[in-house]
Amino acid sequence: MDEETKEFLENLEKEYGGNIEWKTFATWYGCSDSTFREYGVFLFKINNTLHFEDFEKKYSIFGMELKTKKKNYQKYVKLKRSIDISQVKSIMKVSQANALDVIKNKKDPKTLSEINLFDKIFKKSVTAVELEDGTYHFFELLNNAEFAKNLK
Repeated sequence: MDEETKEFLENLEKEYGGNIEWKTFATWYGCSDSTFREYGVFLFKINNTLHFEDFEKKYSIFGMELKTKKKNYQKYVKLKRSIDISQVKSIMKVSQANALDVIKNKKDPKTLSEINLFDKIFKKSVTAVELEDGTYHFFELLNNAEFAKNLK
């Protein structure tokens, strides 16, 4: 691990008041409150709380940063959230299309169901985390089993 990464992790431990027990990366994130990050979030567990945050995606070619000139470009707003693990009601795999419909308020999250075998093979899936308050968080993870284990 390089020095910059060590320093980053040490700063997180200071900020959240504990040692990082587990960490991973989700390549895609969404929430039933319409929050969406298609470039992912860094997740880490400290003191029975799952914390996650994103990073501004910068585009570059040959090490030179590119500036966008799109008219509808939205300025980056940092995402930092936490989930008290004791508030996790359920964890299940759902289709990414259904998760997007929930994020865009086109589908009631209560109608979500576990992805079937056919869809697992032919559709992109994400992990849905339902909280006691009815909020849903969606993550595309590198290791679903490890994620579920750390939320129990």
